[in-house]
Amino acid sequence: MTDEGIVPDASSTENGGNKRELKGKKGDLDVTIEMEQKTDKTTRVEVSARKNVAEWDKEYAQQVLQRIVEKG
Repeated sequence: MTDEGIVPDASSTENGGNKRELKGKKGDLDVTIEMEQKTDKTTRVEVSARKNVAEWDKEYAQQVLQRIVEKG
């Protein structure tokens, strides 16, 4: 999140750390990163970037997801 300039807002952990959610802001976007460990070597990651209730920035969300994959 720091590399992308996303200011952390909130985070939560469930199932002993197997499921995590990070929220933050970048400009007018609300960014959410959800991670769920599926196996010892596999984690499902979902990123969303929302401008408002009806408007999403899918391209930016894909960019953040790509950076996570590259660093993983």
